[in-house]
Amino acid sequence: MEKNKDKLLGTITFGSQLIDINIISDNSECAIFQTAQLLINAGCVEKSYPDAVWKREQSFPTGLQLKDICVAIPHAEAVHVKESAIALGILRNPVDFQLMGEPDRKGAVHLLVMLAIKDPNKQIDVLQNLMEVFQTEGAVQSILQADTCEEAATRFASLIQKSGK
Repeated sequence: MEKNKDKLLGTITFGSQLIDINIISDNSECAIFQTAQLLINAGCVEKSYPDAVWKREQSFPTGLQLKDICVAIPHAEAVHVKESAIALGILRNPVDFQLMGEPDRKGAVHLLVMLAIKDPNKQIDVLQNLMEVFQTEGAVQSILQADTCEEAATRFASLIQKSGK
């Protein structure tokens, strides 16, 4: 394993190499593909992963309206994952994502938290931890305001580790 890869919640690869703080995209598909490329570059997912995420997003939208901001948690089936990891895509200009459980509504997403989970049984735990983070006042804003990928990684890791205890 590379030195610059850290582990979240004991088993999930994460680090600054899995963050892009400057995604510029016109639509959700582009934002998904750009964020998924981080996981491909790190060797965590198969080349089929971005297409699988986009296809899944069409049937099961992952946009999530929080109190004052929108995030998305796109992911694909485990068959496309080599190693569990989380990638973050911070969008400079938000793009519309279909909201989870609300087929007629869209939300302007600022943050993509892309999951690549090898063990499907652990996905629910990861999602629960993320929901705790998202419900923490100021958490998402703190990540969005990071000036560097390293700063975003430190902030996100700190938040997720707290929620995982």
